Amino acid sequence: MSIPTTSYRTLKHTLAYGVGLVFQRGTNYLLLPLLTTLLSPADYGYYALCFSVTAILVPLFEFAMLTALARFYFDVEADERPHVAFTVLAYLLAHTVVLTAILTLGAWFIGPIISEGPQTRRLLVLAAASACLSTLNNVPLIVLRVQERSSVYALLGAVRGALNLVLVFVFVAVVEFGWEGAIGGDILASCLAAGIGAVAVRKALKGEMRFPILSRMIKFALPIVPMNLAAAAFLSIDPLFIKTLGSMEEVATYAVALRVALILNLVVAAFQTAWPVTLFQMAEFEDAPARIARSTRHALAAMSIVCSALMLLVPELVGILAPSDVYRVSSEAAPLILLGLWVNAGVYMVMSNLHIPKKTGYLPLIYGSGLAVKVALNFAWIPDYGIVGAASATLVGYLAQCAVAIWISRSFYPVPYEVGKLAWLLAATALVCGAARFSYDLSYAPSVLARLGALVLFMASLMITGTVGWSEIRALRGRR
Repeated sequence: MSIPTTSYRTLKHTLAYGVGLVFQRGTNYLLLPLLTTLLSPADYGYYALCFSVTAILVPLFEFAMLTALARFYFDVEADERPHVAFTVLAYLLAHTVVLTAILTLGAWFIGPIISEGPQTRRLLVLAAASACLSTLNNVPLIVLRVQERSSVYALLGAVRGALNLVLVFVFVAVVEFGWEGAIGGDILASCLAAGIGAVAVRKALKGEMRFPILSRMIKFALPIVPMNLAAAAFLSIDPLFIKTLGSMEEVATYAVALRVALILNLVVAAFQTAWPVTLFQMAEFEDAPARIARSTRHALAAMSIVCSALMLLVPELVGILAPSDVYRVSSEAAPLILLGLWVNAGVYMVMSNLHIPKKTGYLPLIYGSGLAVKVALNFAWIPDYGIVGAASATLVGYLAQCAVAIWISRSFYPVPYEVGKLAWLLAATALVCGAARFSYDLSYAPSVLARLGALVLFMASLMITGTVGWSEIRALRGRR
């Protein structure tokens, strides 16, 4: 398997998974104008807080067992794989139900820690239920990933997205249940999608409980749980800090900026879905480090182009997704978050190398170091700079993670990364971020011309510096 073939294989699955993720998560963008119009900024802030708490809870509910399933699925013979999948499903059913019950009963005591007010207890109960159903919904999806059934994965994503769109619209616009209705519709959609997904992979789940396998997977997963928790907290704790150091209205404006930036994550998450399987396959070759280095540059270059385009479209995206003038300030924070998410994509690729020598125990250190930097900067910058301070702290935190990840990864699985080309990718993307932010202050026509010029110069610089070569593009196209 040549390097262009490897990159093409990753690209093919990334596109297929991307379709599923667009349908699954893209409905949130269709609903955003509705929610920001029908809900007050304070109520939309509560909605955003609930999603933040859910995102923090999900790693505790999943307990890294989905990662363990992807890792151990190929360590057993084909006839043993249904037992691995069933063991994970059975464990997660018990684990999530117990955890949901504990959090529901404890909501009376835990709620005031998150935020004051009578709605806080309902927020925590809804967040726990959402995390539970989200975890169970992901089990069939991870099975489809390891089986490389990307088309079925995309179809299930479309079903999940359609259910979410219809149910949230009914609960918010028709029944008028407010922000609680928006969360409730999402929970019900996850429940129905989990059932449909279980039917789609029923043959792969026809196994028996294997406690020796479960013990090995838990041992593998334990170091990953803090890492996943830190990764989720990276973006999800910002609304909590802003609520504490600012106001609920600022929570709402930051949530819109984050939602705009997370459009990039539709691409990043699709790639991250396809990358682990491809990485483990590349690891079997003698020239694996060279393959990984080349594929890393290809992927980061593609995501950099998408990131730059989104930075230049931020004002229009904010205007479409949140028509109210209250949310115009979101444009100031979104480019910084976008740049941070692109850096995070690189962090993920470097950290993934540690799975090959099974040195996952260092992953919490990588994520924890960046999170510590971010938390400290949140306290320092949010009181003075508001949502821009939170976005800046996110970017610097991801850069700190990247530095630590490279340092640790080189010790256990050296990869000959093309440092010069990757450094230019970072510099060029950062320059686009600055140019985009400058152009927002211009009148409309000069702003559009400035942004188009920045994009053209960015693309030209990638070709001139050899960061992306025509020969490589032709090689990838030749694999179609």
